[in-house]
Amino acid sequence: MRTAPAATNRRAAVSELELRELYITHGLTIEQIARNFGLAATTVSRRMREVKIEARRRGPIPGTGRGDPAAVRRDFQWSAELAYAVGLIATDGCLGRDNSRITMTSKDTDLLTAHSIAD
Repeated sequence: MRTAPAATNRRAAVSELELRELYITHGLTIEQIARNFGLAATTVSRRMREVKIEARRRGPIPGTGRGDPAAVRRDFQWSAELAYAVGLIATDGCLGRDNSRITMTSKDTDLLTAHSIAD
């Protein structure tokens, strides 16, 4: 089998640095990178093998899925108000089974009002 000269090899046009930046740092998929360069996904895969970048398993990237403990935003900032609300939910609240609802029932309305947070 004959290989094309390096000058016409579109795979070689994707630098190792760009590939590492897009795939590892930005977490793009092989298919997304291929579209970015106007190449086929198999071409990008071959280039990754050439420069010894190990491909991730298929499926969601760890830390990006709902319910994934690694999905916590890295720029997340705690505040006194948020800590108060989380404490109420943990002690007096109820999380629904589908994790899309929070219910709070209390006869102590001061507990649930915003002004009690600052007091």
